[in-house]
Amino acid sequence: MRPRRVIANVNAVAVVESLMRIAASPPGWSQALAEFAQAPTWEGWSEPMRFVPPEYAYQRMRDTVRRLRKLGVDGDRLFQYASP
Repeated sequence: MRPRRVIANVNAVAVVESLMRIAASPPGWSQALAEFAQAPTWEGWSEPMRFVPPEYAYQRMRDTVRRLRKLGVDGDRLFQYASP
């Protein structure tokens, strides 16, 4: 069994913020996700996702699903939206 490496003094909030910057989330993205979480629909999913640049699609999809799960959106429903 390989020993786990422990990283000291990691600020989880700063890491998440850095990942969001790397994924180039546009202004208003958080608000759009919060609104989607209140009333998820296929159209509601498709609209913001159509503007995701191809080079950021994978990271944006992961981030979007993670954030929507935190907002209480059903995982099965998200799987349906995120599947091609």
